[in-house]
Parts: sequence; C-alpha cells; structure tokens
Amino acid sequence: MESFSLGRLNLYIRRVITLNFQELIWVSAELLNLKEKNGHVYLELTEKDDQGNITAQNAAVIWKNTFIQIKDLLTGNIDQILREGNEVRLLVAVDYSVRYGLKLFVQGIDASYTMGKIAQARLHTIEKLKSESLWQKNKAVPMPVAIQNIAIIASKGSAGLVDFQNHLIENQYNYTFNCHLYNVSVQGANTTDDICKAFEKLNKSKSKFDIVVLIRGGGSKHDLLEFDHYNIAREISLMKIPVLTGIGHFVDESIADLSAYQSLKTPTAVADYILSKNHEFELQLSYLMESVVELVKQFVSTSLYRFSILQKDLNLTTKLKTKDYQNELTTMMFLARDQIRQIGFNESKKVMNFNSLLTSNDPNLILQKGYSLTYKNNTLLSKCDLIEVGDEIKTVYKNGTITSNINKAWEQKN
Repeated sequence: MESFSLGRLNLYIRRVITLNFQELIWVSAELLNLKEKNGHVYLELTEKDDQGNITAQNAAVIWKNTFIQIKDLLTGNIDQILREGNEVRLLVAVDYSVRYGLKLFVQGIDASYTMGKIAQARLHTIEKLKSESLWQKNKAVPMPVAIQNIAIIASKGSAGLVDFQNHLIENQYNYTFNCHLYNVSVQGANTTDDICKAFEKLNKSKSKFDIVVLIRGGGSKHDLLEFDHYNIAREISLMKIPVLTGIGHFVDESIADLSAYQSLKTPTAVADYILSKNHEFELQLSYLMESVVELVKQFVSTSLYRFSILQKDLNLTTKLKTKDYQNELTTMMFLARDQIRQIGFNESKKVMNFNSLLTSNDPNLILQKGYSLTYKNNTLLSKCDLIEVGDEIKTVYKNGTITSNINKAWEQKN
C-alpha cells in the first residue's frame, strides 16, 4: 500500500479541489459566529439537522476590499444579514491550503435569501403567537385614564433612557411620575434573555405599575432583529398592563412593536404619548368640572325660580286660607253665641224652676197653708214610729210653738 506524507496528501487534495471547483459557487449555511479584524470578516458556517445538531462546519473569510464592495452593493443591509444565527447564501471561492486546510473566500452575498429567511422567521413567529392566542393580546389590555407609575425596561445610562426621563421631568404641565428602571441590554447576544427576565420580574413584582415602557436609543438597524424574537413577543402578550415600545426605528416595525399596546418610533415619542394621555385626562376633568358647575348653576337658578313661584303660591294660598279661616271663625262665633244664648236660656229656666221648687217648699209657706212642723230633740220628725210614749215633742205653727208629752202613739195602718 502506498504511503503519503501529510504535505503530499494535502497537495493532492488541493489539486482535486482546484480541479473540481474552478468557478465560484453558492453555498447556503447558518452563520455560527463572526468577528471583524483589520477590516477583514471571519465567519464560521454550519449546517444543522432537524434536531439542531451540527452536521457540517467550515470557516470562511471576507477580505477587506471585498467586504467594502459588498457593503456598497447591499446599501446598508450587511449588518442585518451578517448576524449570528441567520441563514446566509454566500458566493464563495473554494480553496484548500496545504498548511491551513479548506477555506471559503466570500465574493458575494445573496441578500434576498437571508431577508427572505428573516421574513419567513417573522411569519413563523407571528403564526406561532396566533396559534397560542397570544398575538397582539396586549392591545386588549385597558389603558389607565391617567398614567403615573411607570416600569421602564431599558439600558441604564443609554441616550434613549436619558431622553425619555428628561422629557417626562421637564414637561410643560408639571406632571410628576414614579419610574422604576429594569436595567437590560438592548443590543447584542444578551438582549432577548435580559428583556424576558425583566418582564418576568415585573409579573412577579408586588409594585403596582400603570404601564411598561420598553425603549432603546441609538444602535444599528440590525439590532432590531432581536426584537423579532418569539420570547420577547410572548412576554409582552402575557403582561396584564399596557406595554409601550420606543426602540428607535422610523421605518421598520419589530414583532415586539406589533405585539405591544402601542408602538412609538423613539423614546421621546413614548414620553409625548404619556404626557398627551395625562393632558387629555386633565382636559376631561376640566370639562367635567365646568359641566358640573354649569349644572349646579342651572339647578340653583331653577330652584330659585321654583321657590319664587312657590312663595307666591304660598302667599296667595295663605291669604285664601286666612280668609276661609276668618269666615269659618265668624260662623263659629255666631254659632257659639247662639249656643251660649240657648245654654243661658236653658240654665235660667232651670234656675227659675229651682227657685219655684224652693219657694214651694219654703216652711213658712207650708205653715201658712195650715201645716205644722214637729221636732223631737230639735230633730224634725217625718214619721210616727220615731216617737215613743213619754217623749217630749215640740210642734211649730204659723203663729207659735207648743210643747207636748206623748201618752200614746200608734202608726196609721193603710
């Protein structure tokens, strides 16, 4: 069996590769990682199976001059395409170095391929959220009529956060706010995990917030892709209070923007939105106060008018009632006078009859008629059975008195 030195073997491999790959070819792969050094871009390309296991891996490089040409050709999309985890389609020259092994030299990038994959990933994320009944769920959460307590998810010290806070503090209406910052990374590999953890802390927090604000300022456009992640959209959808986003892009809307209650273009725009909401509430309060004052005035005016009418009616009724009472009193006086007269007449008649009775029973008149009065021990006797034999009685006549001793007494039998 023939024996090969390593150099001879590699040289043989080089000749085979050179012979079979004389022209540029398109290669599709997943971008595992990349780094830039001295203007050159070094890529690590992989291919994975359905379970996510790496089945193939190769290094590639974009030399500085080629990278400049590609950037000019793609007009700003290069950063959005060359991101770890993206599917890329590269035009490469296949080379095999006897010392360094297989190398792919990138000569061009199919931007539409990667953008299509990104668009497909977005659609997949949206469909997944819809299948779980989470798509734009936060838009149905009620917005408070006034906003005061704000949870902020942002990078501490970032320009976007400073702009947001200054805009709130220096507002022309002198509104005050209670803000709590959840510090996160808003660009780079940790963005998704940091933001999701912040939302999880918010859900567990006992603090009562009116809204959540997710903001970022500055950063390149390709960093927006982090906000297309399913996990961020899911956390936004699970929030029980409104989420406002201001992540600094004037053209593109991320899935996080689409999932939020309201998306604004910049952190300052988010602050303006909050201020306008509070000012709208203040105007409504002012309108209600004016309406209440007007209603009170109308009520007082109507009440005074009714009181005036009632007073007039009362005066008239009082006069009529007084006249009626006077008539009734006069009638009662006449009736009372007649009754008094009748009573006086009746009583006079009784007195006269009584006087007649007294007169008819006057002892002197009785004596003048021939009757006498008999006394025993100064007691006027009316019955015979009160007298006993031997008693001394006194008999009074009209013209004198006699004293007698009783020898015999008897009762008259009917």
